[in-house]
Amino acid sequence: MQIVQEIYVYDKSGVYLKSYHNGTKKEIGQQENQKVYLSSEYLGENAIIKNNELRAMTREEKILSQTEELKKGEYIKNNKVISAEKPNNFHFWDLKKNEWVYDIELEEKALNDEILSLEIELLPKYGEYEKAAERKLKTLEKQLKTDIEDLNYKINEKYKRLEELE
Repeated sequence: MQIVQEIYVYDKSGVYLKSYHNGTKKEIGQQENQKVYLSSEYLGENAIIKNNELRAMTREEKILSQTEELKKGEYIKNNKVISAEKPNNFHFWDLKKNEWVYDIELEEKALNDEILSLEIELLPKYGEYEKAAERKLKTLEKQLKTDIEDLNYKINEKYKRLEELE
């Protein structure tokens, strides 16, 4: 059984032409009637030829050649891809300014959603606490009291942050 290795063929500009399942560099070059560069792995539709060596494009080269798009938080400055880390989930990327812009309404909505979620979690704990107290289940009562205090603390912290935003 013969092992077939795929050979990827690129022209002198680094443009992918086709692939072969067998053959030597000389044979493939003769079939193509031009100087070609070969690779044992696919390097994309466009590769780079530098110092007579074939290599895949870097992500930055792909972006600059417009074969790959910038991600949120990236922009081009002096032919370099600059990446700006997103400060938090309350920012959106402004393509015109190339910067993350804070959205107060987004944070307020998130805080209100978190408060609602915590309150929904808190309400049944009061009933459970009363039942545990009636049955004199001290360990459960103590744990529920701690849970209630923790949830109330979290809710108060969310409300404080909402006040800071006003």
